[in-house]
Amino acid sequence: LGDAIALCAQAFDAWRQAKEAAFEAPPQLQRIFRLAERRISSASGRIDAVLPVAGKGFLICGALLAKEGDPFRQISLKSLSGRSLRLDLPLPAARPFAGEGKTVRKAPPGERAFAIFAPFEELHPADRFWFLEAIAESGKVSRVPFTLSEEKAPRETIRAALLLAEPGVGDLPELFRRAISPLLDPLWQEMRRHPGAVREIAYGQGPKRPQVSIVIPLFARIDLLHHQIARFAGDPEMKGAEALAEIIYVLDDPPLEGALRELSERVYGIYGLSFRCLVGERNLGFSGASNLGAAASSAPLILFLNSDILPKGARWLGRLVKTYRSLERCGILGCRLLLEDGAIAHAGMNFRPSPVLPQAFENEHPGKGLPPAFDPHPQSARVPAVTGAALLIERTLYRDLGGLSEEYIFGDFEDSDLCLKAYLKGWHSYYTPEVELTHLERQSLRRMADADWRYRLTLYNMWKAGCKWGETIPRLLQSLGEGAAREEGIAEPAPKAAKIRRGN
Repeated sequence: LGDAIALCAQAFDAWRQAKEAAFEAPPQLQRIFRLAERRISSASGRIDAVLPVAGKGFLICGALLAKEGDPFRQISLKSLSGRSLRLDLPLPAARPFAGEGKTVRKAPPGERAFAIFAPFEELHPADRFWFLEAIAESGKVSRVPFTLSEEKAPRETIRAALLLAEPGVGDLPELFRRAISPLLDPLWQEMRRHPGAVREIAYGQGPKRPQVSIVIPLFARIDLLHHQIARFAGDPEMKGAEALAEIIYVLDDPPLEGALRELSERVYGIYGLSFRCLVGERNLGFSGASNLGAAASSAPLILFLNSDILPKGARWLGRLVKTYRSLERCGILGCRLLLEDGAIAHAGMNFRPSPVLPQAFENEHPGKGLPPAFDPHPQSARVPAVTGAALLIERTLYRDLGGLSEEYIFGDFEDSDLCLKAYLKGWHSYYTPEVELTHLERQSLRRMADADWRYRLTLYNMWKAGCKWGETIPRLLQSLGEGAAREEGIAEPAPKAAKIRRGN
């Protein structure tokens, strides 16, 4: 086999030097590869899938069968063209790859499913024939052939990679670190790299000097725009040249641009309430769409609002702004959100240690599902974080914090991330029950994926947030606990800081 691989490598190099621009190996070279491939036995394992990403390498997942008492001491990836990479052991354990819509089969005794990312920055498209070589302690060599497939659409690749993550199967953080993250991060970066040309469509003349820019991302459920505008139109604070707010919708689903234009014209014709729509050329996720809207805003305050948030009555925005300006070092403010049945959806957010990911934290919603009478905060209070579904912040502070982080795939944990960035800058996050809005909850996300896929996506984003904030969150929770103790007279109160004066 060594002689066959050497011959393949020599033939491949000779062909590349002569035909540098060619992407497909000639038939003669293909036959040489096939002859060499026949010498490779796959009795000790299998390769289930190979997920390449251009310019970075590929994720490989499969299973190896090791004999009891004779573990593998060396595992390498080799191509018939002479490329080679020795992998660090042990390989991360993974959920056995089943593919879309298939059932995960039960593994035989001794078989261990794995996934690992192989960094190869320069892979020629014709360098497709590879094998995994595993050497046991006894010296026995096992080889499993595989072929590099063409790169799939980024969304499809992200989904396939995340299906490998299963709580309780191996070291999940290690799987994310060594296998999934090196694949997903460059794919997601490429997906959101350029919004392309941004088109703006204005309906009516906006207010002259708005105090608030309401930024509302739209994904899939563009019909929610109609429901929101219908509620806004009955509010005196939203009408006319002296309206309190300008309204900016950001379509994060470019194929729906035509339908959105038709809907917007009809809605404006019915209600006469002015608003603007921004449309990019690609999907940016919740954070990217929100940042795009914030860049187009003009008011000193920005209210990020989900498209499935509906006001319960009028003049809620003025009360929210007044509360924001009255609180000491208030950087971010959230309000009470209620489910359709009137139960609490949001009363501030807390951080709870994840039971499946060490050093990671879930975004917990205290009191969720309970009647408002059980709200843990009967009045405005400082909290660890608030939801991005309804989040008020000064535009200058938002810019100083770098906006919403776009590193979380398709949007998750970016709201708590923003609150933690504000905390490190000395600003507080507050929640107020004085303003109530109805939240229909995750209407757009339901169109994006099934529950199993969303769960694994949340796990991955939670892991990323834990890597970034795992040391900061305990400090924040401790400071809030000490503050509560002082208020209850358990400890000596610290000197009260002067309030920050805010401009209009």
